[in-house]
Amino acid sequence: SIMLRDPPPLRNAPRDLATIVGRALEKEQARRFDSALAMAEELERFVRGEPIRTRPVSVGERLRKLARRHPLPSTILLVASLVVLALGGLLWSRDIDLRRDHDHLVAAVQGALAADRPDSAVPLLHELESRHGVDATSGDLASRIRSAQQRDALLDELLADPRDQDLQHLERLASALGAAHPTVLAEPTTGAARALLAAYAGDRDAAAQALADPAVSQSFPRFVAAIHAHLAGSDPLAILAPLTAATSADDHVLTATVLRLAEAEANAVSAELGRALARDRSHDRARFGIAVDHLNRGRPDRAEDVLSDRESSTQPRSLIVLAYCALRRGDPETARSRLAAARARLAELGRPPLLRLERTAMFAALAAGDLAQFDQLLARASAQWGESAQLQLLEAEAAVLQGDSDAARRAFRRAMAIARHPSVHREAAIAILQLDNAALQGGEVPPDRAPLVAAELFERAEALRTEALDAGDARIGSDAFVVQHDLLAAQGRSAEARVALDAALDADPENPDAVHLFVTNVYERVAALAGDSTAAADAFALGDAARAARDCCERVLARSANDVTYVAPQQLCEMLLAGVGLAAFAGDRQTAERWLDAAAEIAEDHDLDELQAQLTGFAALVR
Repeated sequence: SIMLRDPPPLRNAPRDLATIVGRALEKEQARRFDSALAMAEELERFVRGEPIRTRPVSVGERLRKLARRHPLPSTILLVASLVVLALGGLLWSRDIDLRRDHDHLVAAVQGALAADRPDSAVPLLHELESRHGVDATSGDLASRIRSAQQRDALLDELLADPRDQDLQHLERLASALGAAHPTVLAEPTTGAARALLAAYAGDRDAAAQALADPAVSQSFPRFVAAIHAHLAGSDPLAILAPLTAATSADDHVLTATVLRLAEAEANAVSAELGRALARDRSHDRARFGIAVDHLNRGRPDRAEDVLSDRESSTQPRSLIVLAYCALRRGDPETARSRLAAARARLAELGRPPLLRLERTAMFAALAAGDLAQFDQLLARASAQWGESAQLQLLEAEAAVLQGDSDAARRAFRRAMAIARHPSVHREAAIAILQLDNAALQGGEVPPDRAPLVAAELFERAEALRTEALDAGDARIGSDAFVVQHDLLAAQGRSAEARVALDAALDADPENPDAVHLFVTNVYERVAALAGDSTAAADAFALGDAARAARDCCERVLARSANDVTYVAPQQLCEMLLAGVGLAAFAGDRQTAERWLDAAAEIAEDHDLDELQAQLTGFAALVR
């Protein structure tokens, strides 16, 4: 027992004395004092209070002794200790990896937000939450993403075309920014969005407050100069001309939005967007703006090309534009599919619904002649967004399709009462003027009142034409000239009517109503000459006016192939038949036959039975 066990430690003895005694009682000779003299010297040092030289037994030594006395339990304990240490190391390493992965995902979300790409941050946030759960950091990031998405929803509506929006809808989107994340509220892009909304509403004080942030001026100097000029009633282009290039692609895109709001020339808007894309070829908002510009110019095929890349084609704002492109190409099924994808993507990203999406869906229903679906969509949108000038315009279009002119007028007038932007007022005003003119030309006005009504319509057209052309709104100005042409022609004032028609084409050479009238009028003059002298008719058919009319036919046919909404089928068919006659008189049989075939195909596709007699007559003329 004495050979195997260590003696019990001295109780209540000084530590140094216990150390000396323990050294003297060591089992191994090599660990004991060399001699009694060495032990005596240690005891003397203890008595004198001097430091002793003997060191206490270490923990490691005690463990070694324990293992020697109990080999099996000690081995088991050692193995267990090693396992615990290994598991602890693995857990510690895994915790480091998890923390590193957590920090990496947090940095990725923050990077997407810093790059103004909140939609790209959403899947990264979902990945962060699925791997590491929801914590304070992920909650803060989720709040930032929602706030950035609310800000971008407002910007998307303004960038699409600020003239084509409802102030009430925009203000509802902006109200959500009041409780936005402080980081998003402090971002220059948020200040720019608020300034744009204030400019749209004509609120100079609110715009000045938003622009007072130095970060906005530093980030978007070109935009700030343009919007100050617009609010002051000056021409933004004159202010922008001497300025150097913008600081970023976003600055150019925001400036282009101000130019649209100020109703600057379309070429100026295109140039500004082109500068944005030249600075950053992959800039989402620049590509979106250019696509909208192509669509506004009747080039849906080019708009689709701009948004054809994978990333653009999955963004809700781009999907809405692509759906509208499909409608313009006469493909309602693809349009509906893209709108469904846009809705699904908005839900996936947790973004608020867009009125522009629902308006496009209603337009698709009208294009397909599905008035029941249109009514359902209109009721749902009205319940969600309340009064809307754009919804009223669509309701008026539906009434026109159903032949209910009175309901159409009421809807147009409601749109004028709600709308805040002058372009919407002009759009509704010209539509009412055209309905009133159609009623007069169709004999719906009593004969005794017709002269008075004609004079009143002419004055309204004159006032609207002046307002539109002063504002740079060529289409509305051209439409007003067309109404004046109709009124003058009905009074037998042919020369004045021709002047009004020429003015309509000068204002907007692409106006389908003006082009239709021009081509058919030129053909009627040729046909009238043919009744007196075939030689005179042939000579006129080779003249400048006839050549211009044939060029119009070619241009309209080419554009209508890419944009089925550009000109009504019956108008296009009548225009082509007039072109057939002009080509036949000019001796261009090949062109005459090509246009005749195109007219016949259009008449068959759209059941234009009333044109069959004309088709037969022109076929005889060609052959």
